[in-house]
Amino acid sequence: MPREINTAGYDLIKEFEQGPNGGFAPMPYLCPAGKLTIGWGHTGPDVKPGMIISAHDAEELLDRDLDWAEACVEKYAPGCNDNEFAAFASLCFNIGPDPGKGFPSSTAVRLHNKGDKAGAARAIGLWNKATVDGQLVTLPGLVRRRAAEAALYLTPPADAFARQTMPQAVQ
Repeated sequence: MPREINTAGYDLIKEFEQGPNGGFAPMPYLCPAGKLTIGWGHTGPDVKPGMIISAHDAEELLDRDLDWAEACVEKYAPGCNDNEFAAFASLCFNIGPDPGKGFPSSTAVRLHNKGDKAGAARAIGLWNKATVDGQLVTLPGLVRRRAAEAALYLTPPADAFARQTMPQAVQ
């Protein structure tokens, strides 16, 4: 069974992929990078001007989009704990799975695979720009998103605390 993003990652994506009026976008809109977007950040050739989707449709699109993002993280960044996986799935969902210019070739993945977790978290923050009107610009929303992803990436999973053995001081 393929690995799935945890609730913290799912919530992070929904926080940053809201439509212009908050929540899911029932109708297409242009994101800051000029891509026609609907639901919870869904883009692609199936998004057409004038279409309308339900909340259920938006959830299904998000789940389908997460399938490819999760598979990409599994393939290119093996060995992630739950929060690292969730943060990387959010990053991949947003920047894409293209091996030449997206998540697989990112410095974050390279440093993660070398065991440099602090470096990988910092490298997540490098993906804070988008092309707007032909210019590469830093977007405040991406700066906030990358900070949230880096923080999630560095958060130990809840079960890590339960697995730690506590020294006993009984005399």
